[in-house]
Amino acid sequence: VCLTSLIFCVDLKTAITLTLLSSIVSNLIVMMDAGGFLIIVRRFWKLYATAVPGLLLGLYGLFAINEALILSGLAAVVLSFCVFSLIQPKFALSPRVGERLEAPVGFVYGVIAVLT
Repeated sequence: VCLTSLIFCVDLKTAITLTLLSSIVSNLIVMMDAGGFLIIVRRFWKLYATAVPGLLLGLYGLFAINEALILSGLAAVVLSFCVFSLIQPKFALSPRVGERLEAPVGFVYGVIAVLT
């Protein structure tokens, strides 16, 4: 919602950068405020570590891919999320599957976070 609102005020690349930076900072604040920061980092270290190269690839794509294509991708991601949430509102992965998917999900998250 934040990104879709911001693109009416600033260009897409600026909006994505602002949204990404505020998201990272707010996630860190919430993690520290909730307590157990180090426990969370130890548990999800693969996800965080693989998000960094994904973010770098996403930044490259942000400047290499046509803005109209990125906006179309943003619309597709938001629409897909809405449809999936309506179809599977209680979806959950088993802990074993979740642990196996941490690294690829972290990387893909990094790419998508920058582009959408």
